[in-house]
Amino acid sequence: MHLLHKLLVYIPDVISAPERYTRKDLINEIRLYADINTEDFCPMVFRYRETENAGDWSTLYPTNVLFSKDDSARFLRELTAAVEQQQKGIQSTLSHLKKMLGTDLEEIISGLEKQQSGYRSPKTCCRKTADCLYQIAALLNGTYTFHSCFYNLNDHTARLYPDVLTEIEKSPADWALVLFDYSD
Repeated sequence: MHLLHKLLVYIPDVISAPERYTRKDLINEIRLYADINTEDFCPMVFRYRETENAGDWSTLYPTNVLFSKDDSARFLRELTAAVEQQQKGIQSTLSHLKKMLGTDLEEIISGLEKQQSGYRSPKTCCRKTADCLYQIAALLNGTYTFHSCFYNLNDHTARLYPDVLTEIEKSPADWALVLFDYSD
């Protein structure tokens, strides 16, 4: 499975004088920064990734580094789409959990504690239940996972908070979004 990951970069973390770089060199520096600062997530977040371009999404993103200053509205839409994708993931997983065991956390935990067989047993829903709880908690906590599809390199979180969007609106020249194609 392939997913597009959006990595938010605060440009002053990468270089102090971006105006001294050609656009091509600036793109390369930002892409390299995103690559180096996320490589330790292998194999937990990805097994393989395309970093020189957007991989399967190259048609939509011919250059896999977007600058907020170029089109602030599009940049914010890309970030909003990432937040919405995470919210859909939470709701979808929660819906699945409701169908399996309901939403009473005490009952779910009690059921997990009482399981009679290991995770390898095909007759148990406990593994899926525990996975559902983990996925929801990871997204709410900002833990970077394969399914979070977003990571803020400045704040070291997979959650995008409203104050970051406000910062981007105030200083669009300071922000870039790097797009990598991840596979699990």
